[in-house]
Amino acid sequence: MLMHGHRHIDWIGRCAGLSIVSAPSPVMEAADDADTYFYIHTLSAQNGGRLGLLAPERVVVGTQPKTGG
Repeated sequence: MLMHGHRHIDWIGRCAGLSIVSAPSPVMEAADDADTYFYIHTLSAQNGGRLGLLAPERVVVGTQPKTGG
């Protein structure tokens, strides 16, 4: 399994039997007035000692109200 974070977002694929998972930073292109998100990826043990990837869980981080000056 390969996790990368080079400008590809919301993408999971395979190449030559290798799982490839995009791993974007939640602060990439983040703005104070817009929600952002990240994923929790859960791995599982499979037959033959292989590593499995379960469905990702998307966590949305909402905007924060402005305070003070």
